[in-house]
Amino acid sequence: MKNDYEYGGLKIPDIECLDRALKLKQYIRANKSNHIIKMIQIYCSKNGGLGNTLAQEFKNIMVEEEICKIAQETLNIIVDYTREEMFGEMNQNEVSSIIAINQIAATNVETYLKRKERVFLSCMLKPFLNEGLESYHDFVMEAETEALGNRSKRLETIMNAFPKYYRNAANSFNKNTNEVNENITHFLKINLEWVPITEITTKDLQWILKKALNLITEADFQNRLNLENNTIDPVQFRNDC
Repeated sequence: MKNDYEYGGLKIPDIECLDRALKLKQYIRANKSNHIIKMIQIYCSKNGGLGNTLAQEFKNIMVEEEICKIAQETLNIIVDYTREEMFGEMNQNEVSSIIAINQIAATNVETYLKRKERVFLSCMLKPFLNEGLESYHDFVMEAETEALGNRSKRLETIMNAFPKYYRNAANSFNKNTNEVNENITHFLKINLEWVPITEITTKDLQWILKKALNLITEADFQNRLNLENNTIDPVQFRNDC
């Protein structure tokens, strides 16, 4: 019932998704304002180990303030969904590829491993962090040029914790068109189109979250209804309902 008409649904809102979408929209708007709430968000982000309120993901969700807590949780949910969708497969058009490569390259390795609960790799990571390596792009570039066998193996072990398509995307990084930016700049909509975070609608966020949280299923009209001579239009029927 929560899906679109063409998939057998009635577009009924999911209360959790609506709540998360509204709070995330407020969080994003406040980040661009001069309101005192912006300072609260910065404070909560710093307490979580990041100085960035709109990071791609958060390794520590802060609970001091409810809006920040839910917004940060929601950003983590959305980035996980984006990764599962392979960043829109990075081949729709040049602009989409640039956005996808930017976000992959900027992935914070320490945060990623902590959220994946890769404790051993997190320990192996510390010497590289002390050297100033932070983003996935940093580690890929270091692995490409490292000649020492033992150090190279440790770098490769860390790289292997990431999806395979990450490596190809990072190797496609072009300093003339791409940039490593800690901020999440775009969201991948349910139709696999990118939209700037400042332009995302509450409606779009709800659909992203419905999909990311596995709250929608699709009806198989062809096999289940077994209609003869197409006497009923399932989409029109749902629309009329």
